[in-house]
Amino acid sequence: MQQSVTLFGCGYVGYELAKQALQRQMQVSALTRNAEAAAALRRLGVQRVIEAELDTADWHAQIDPNQDLIINTVSSAGGGVDGYKKSYLQGQGSIAQWASNRSSDASSTFVYTSATSVYPQSAGEWVDESSSSAGCSAYAQVLLEAEHVALDCAAFGKTFILRLAGIYGPERHFMLDHLMAGKKTYPGSGDSYLNLIHRTDICAAIWHLFDHRQAVDAGVYNVADDSEATKADIIAWLAQALELPIPTFDPTTPLKREGSRRGASGKLPNRRVSNTKLKTTGWQLHYPTFRDGFAEIVRQGR
Repeated sequence: MQQSVTLFGCGYVGYELAKQALQRQMQVSALTRNAEAAAALRRLGVQRVIEAELDTADWHAQIDPNQDLIINTVSSAGGGVDGYKKSYLQGQGSIAQWASNRSSDASSTFVYTSATSVYPQSAGEWVDESSSSAGCSAYAQVLLEAEHVALDCAAFGKTFILRLAGIYGPERHFMLDHLMAGKKTYPGSGDSYLNLIHRTDICAAIWHLFDHRQAVDAGVYNVADDSEATKADIIAWLAQALELPIPTFDPTTPLKREGSRRGASGKLPNRRVSNTKLKTTGWQLHYPTFRDGFAEIVRQGR
């Protein structure tokens, strides 16, 4: 029987998942609030595309809740913490309400892409899924609440929470873009660890967990690569790969979105995210380090 998947949020990761689901010969439904994204999904061949706000119930009757796989990769609608609550927390609650209408004998796998921003540690230490999130930012706290909504929903057969590191990949490589634009000075000190994950490896993690759902425990998994590098290390390597001068850092200039990232301690996160738990399930990285992923992007002309 043809497997079915519903995608909530069809941006950078969600669109690629839709493409791969079609390649798997799955029946694909997708919900997005963006008209351009909806048009792109239709051109791709997605069988059912709904334009709606996730946090409403307007779409509930338009998508059958009896799905094999349900994936929530929604991003923030903007608007500060309230925008986070609308997209992540209230949106997650809407999905849980919709899923509760499935047949009693149906079994769905649910995947929610959260973020490693829930870890507020700031001393460069290693963190894993058991590490404390106490003192994280108000934005990260919303993500944690959305995680709990998903984990507490009895309508799902199995729930996987994937805490994603910083996402990069084709057409999404801000540091490369800045270097190519001639940027010579970066804000901050550059000595904080930067945890990254290529889009290819995010998608691979989701399909891996779905394909092995019977053998893999439900719960929270970090999705990060094997790199152990600071922002300064990464930018220096990229500059050398592009044969450009290595930029400097200015600690007196605040980082972009610095206010939303600071935890209760007032410090910015600076931690190394362990991917050991996910790797023990058999997940393998296509791009083990940022060097592998960015080298291909540079070779292909981005």
